[in-house]
Amino acid sequence: MVLFFATLFVSSIYCQERVDVVYLKNGDIVKGMLVENVPNNYVKIQIDGGSSLTIKYSDIEKFTVETKSRYAAKDVALPVDNAQDAVIQRKNNSAAQFKLQLGPVTGLNFNIGTGSDCPNTSTGFGFVIGGQLDMNFTPSAGLITNLQFYDNRSSSFSEDGSVNGIKYTVENSASIAYFIIEPLFKLTLQGSSLFFVVGPSVGLNIQATRERKLTSSTDNVTFQDGTTKQSASIKNMNARFEMKLGSGLDINLGSVILAPMLTFGYGITNIQQDISARILTIQALVAVKFNLL
Repeated sequence: MVLFFATLFVSSIYCQERVDVVYLKNGDIVKGMLVENVPNNYVKIQIDGGSSLTIKYSDIEKFTVETKSRYAAKDVALPVDNAQDAVIQRKNNSAAQFKLQLGPVTGLNFNIGTGSDCPNTSTGFGFVIGGQLDMNFTPSAGLITNLQFYDNRSSSFSEDGSVNGIKYTVENSASIAYFIIEPLFKLTLQGSSLFFVVGPSVGLNIQATRERKLTSSTDNVTFQDGTTKQSASIKNMNARFEMKLGSGLDINLGSVILAPMLTFGYGITNIQQDISARILTIQALVAVKFNLL
């Protein structure tokens, strides 16, 4: 191995296109020219500007070689300490590397209400606000946990009718919101910013109201209480459980990661007790994430 590093040292001096790269265990990367190597002790790298940096073997994750014209890295075996007669084995870009990101998330829901107890399919929009924790265990596998403080699943539908020859329309709307926790498995395509998510979503109801508004051609039609508008709270709400799947992008902007995501949530539980009515949701979210680790 001493002969190997001697060859590496000489080639670093005379090959102007060569760039030696040291990957540190703390995630830092040092590029330059290898000018000194003391096996199992330290290496010295000359960096741009002429200064040099001494790095202990115990701080090194791996060593690679690049060229200035084409940055195609090739891993090189490197001894790590005197206690083991071993080398850092050849690794590829899919090696495990834990990352932790956190940030706010917001977006819109397109809600579809359906069920055997719904006279008509209802639709509507609602907004979402919360936070997102993104844990990447490897470059391809991770876990996204969404904590949505307000997730609105509003929808509405209309009914037409006539009485005494007078046509009328009743607009039925419901405003329903949940506090939601979503642990979603994340799969990122290798060498890409595209990822896919799948997992459960659990929500506790924090708001549930309904409104009925009656309009007619003559304004002479009213509800039985003499009004044309009725509002009330929705009682006996169930906790929400749905299965969610979708995809998104991790767009690296330097200090932050912008992550748009589009998902479909299939509501499994009914909205209310003893009523067959569920909500399906197409959700568009955008998270702004900051690197913690």
